[in-house]
Amino acid sequence: RALRQLAQAFPMRIGLSGDVATVKLSDFVETIPKDFQPVFFIGAMAHGQDNFEFAETKISISEFPLSASVACGKICNAFENSCSNAASALACAM
Repeated sequence: RALRQLAQAFPMRIGLSGDVATVKLSDFVETIPKDFQPVFFIGAMAHGQDNFEFAETKISISEFPLSASVACGKICNAFENSCSNAASALACAM
């Protein structure tokens, strides 16, 4: 129940998946509106099908399996790099 309420509170819910096309994470982050607060669903599975029922979008960020800690690091780094450019620094500070 709590997860359902949390998922409904955020307009952009993204699940990491190995079953979809790989995207360049820095490019994907730039498509997220600055006033959105995205939520990433990161699973810890070596193989098999992911099942994130609350994710409305699925992306793959690597051609290779990643640990959850590496996936989190890549996501944080992409947002940090996005906020460091002059055009989006103000939006990230708000």
